[in-house]
Amino acid sequence: MISGVIYTALQTLVNGRCYPNQFPQELINPPSTSTGSLNYPTWPAIRYQQIGAVNPPTIDGTDDEDTDDTTVQIDVVARTYGAMKSLVTSVVAVLEVTDPPCTRDFYQEEYDEETKTYRGILRYTFYGSTPAGSP
Repeated sequence: MISGVIYTALQTLVNGRCYPNQFPQELINPPSTSTGSLNYPTWPAIRYQQIGAVNPPTIDGTDDEDTDDTTVQIDVVARTYGAMKSLVTSVVAVLEVTDPPCTRDFYQEEYDEETKTYRGILRYTFYGSTPAGSP
């Protein structure tokens, strides 16, 4: 459920380059070669992955997955620092109005020498057990 919410909310920010769990990498073989090399995705792109879930008990006991409070890591990657920062700002704005509601728990920035890209790492908790409109 949360995966669909995230994809729907974020995919328009990066022309559909919003991926669960890993960025796609294709093995490409240049003409006249027998060995391939990895072709990184087009940047900017977003990757999201569930990193935890808690099913809070209610007066009726625990429910199913739909009521889990789910922690998700979202990696925002771009070729320039400015593009990454701008995209992070857009991600934060879009996720302020999701259903189920969520809160941002963590933010970090880093540079990836291998891909020559800047990465903003966000961690959100989505509250499946909370009615929409209340964090």
